[in-house]
Amino acid sequence: MLYLLISYCGWLICQKTGHPAGVLVWIPVLQLIPLLRAAGMSPAWLVAFLVPILNVVAQIVWSVNICKASGQQADESTLSAYSAAPRFGIY
Repeated sequence: MLYLLISYCGWLICQKTGHPAGVLVWIPVLQLIPLLRAAGMSPAWLVAFLVPILNVVAQIVWSVNICKASGQQADESTLSAYSAAPRFGIY
C-alpha cells in the first residue's frame, strides 16, 4: 500500500507540473524518469541518483527544479520537504 501511495504522489507531481506521468511512474527505479522530466531535467540524471554522494547533489538540483516547474518559491522549507522524499524512497 505504501508503494502505491508513493507512486501516486509521483504521478501528482508530474500532473502539477504539466507533464504526463505515464506508466513509468508505477515502476520502481524507472519512476525517476517522469519525475526528472517534470523537473525539466534529462533522464541521464538517473545515473546520478544511483551514485553515492552524487545522489545528494542530484536530489537538491531536482528539488529546486521541481519547485520552479510547479511555480513554487524554492525556499528552505519547500526544499527540505522535496529533498527528503527521494532520500527516503518517497517519490
